[in-house]
Amino acid sequence: MKRIILFLVVTLLVPVAAKAKVSDPVWRAIINAYRPAVWSEQLESAYSDPDPANFRSFVVVMVTDMAAERADRFISWGNYDYRAVKIDAATGKVKNRRGKVYTFLQPGDVMAVVGLNKLGDTVSIKLMSPDVYIPLNREKDKKFSRVTDTVKIKLPKDIAESDDPSQALSMMAQFIKPFPNMQSAQRFSPSVRRTTSATIATE
Repeated sequence: MKRIILFLVVTLLVPVAAKAKVSDPVWRAIINAYRPAVWSEQLESAYSDPDPANFRSFVVVMVTDMAAERADRFISWGNYDYRAVKIDAATGKVKNRRGKVYTFLQPGDVMAVVGLNKLGDTVSIKLMSPDVYIPLNREKDKKFSRVTDTVKIKLPKDIAESDDPSQALSMMAQFIKPFPNMQSAQRFSPSVRRTTSATIATE
């Protein structure tokens, strides 16, 4: 009986011990680069607009295939849907939550950082468009809101656990590049749109 209990304890503990996690130096650097907004109810519900002063950092979307959702609507605007977008930083694979997609963010889009979290080797960044977002494929719709998602970037084990955060920041910036304010993000954005358009034209 004791052997069975010992076996179960070891079986349960080994996966936990083996699971990678983001080191303190990497996490501190990520917090500094992707500073979350000052929380307010307006970041959860589209009933009223958030205060722009509450946003403390922004990102420029660098890749395609990242889904985003508008706020729920029934007569009036309701809560935002921070739809999950999982990214494997090692392979570049983007995987969206199942179900119908409202729109896909375009390379060069500027998004505000709303929240930041970590679990194991994965960093989660909640994003919101700084203003009402009108998707290219939905221009005839009558109602628009800001759009939101949660980008979950899985880092390679050695990079997540490293004492040097430079590689982690570099990998994350390949998907969502951080900026300390909206003006600097907007200045950088056109270069991403031009690069993407040029790439599409040559394919």
